[in-house]
Amino acid sequence: MTTTLGGCQHHGSVLICTPSYVIERSIRYCPTCERRRRFVSTVALWYDPISTCCGCGDSWTYGQRDPRPFARNWRPGAVSRAKRMWENGSTKSEVRAWIKAEFETMDESRAGVIPD
Repeated sequence: MTTTLGGCQHHGSVLICTPSYVIERSIRYCPTCERRRRFVSTVALWYDPISTCCGCGDSWTYGQRDPRPFARNWRPGAVSRAKRMWENGSTKSEVRAWIKAEFETMDESRAGVIPD
């Protein structure tokens, strides 16, 4: 399983922070394709997954389709990125194990910080 580490970057006077996440592979129904397809999802603690269909390139967050890019021929690039992510993706059980380990790490790092 590949974990992408988050971090913060300064861009002038702006600070941009991203969480650590993993890629989850799944097979589910795609409303755009109107059939079952391969999906990849970026899974991060505290955030809803962003799921992308490997067949059409459409993405969903919070149960709603994300806006499509205002660009010509965006689908082939989106499908290609999703298929590359699929190759490095993790199974649902591997993602659950990662989430559990992240919570355990947080519990250990907070030990002794908050008085009982």
